[in-house]
Amino acid sequence: MYYNTNSETGETLTASVKQTEKQEQIVLSFFEQNPDIHLTALELADRLNILFTSVRRSVTDLEKEGKLQYCGMKVERFGKQNRLIKLNK
Repeated sequence: MYYNTNSETGETLTASVKQTEKQEQIVLSFFEQNPDIHLTALELADRLNILFTSVRRSVTDLEKEGKLQYCGMKVERFGKQNRLIKLNK
């Protein structure tokens, strides 16, 4: 889902919505092709070469739809814990 926080309209809005849908599909496809992998959003962003904030948005939306799920925690950069994500089988 595209959250139109900057009030885009017309062709710009249409392009942003399509980009968001594409990113969500890329994230979901990755987990469908790798059903046993558990990654954080940061790891996923690095692997897929997608902005971290876009990955977080995609994961949040896909988790709400029941397609992905959170499955634990992992300490990452700066000693901060982040949630692990996996396919909801």
